[in-house]
Amino acid sequence: MKKDHIATIVNFCTLDARFIKSVLSQAVLFSDQVIVPHCELFFDGSPENYELLEKIYASFPDVEFIRF
Repeated sequence: MKKDHIATIVNFCTLDARFIKSVLSQAVLFSDQVIVPHCELFFDGSPENYELLEKIYASFPDVEFIRF
């Protein structure tokens, strides 16, 4: 019997940082793959907080983060 594959995509920007750890903690419980796309810049052109992103990367090594 074929196993279903569950993937979760969570869009992220630094403004959402207070929620991301709880969201990802739950998503990895039921998803085979978790992907978090994020931009290099905010809508106004200011840069994302990469120091914060590095901490999140380290907390979730099995999550795929994609910068665009």
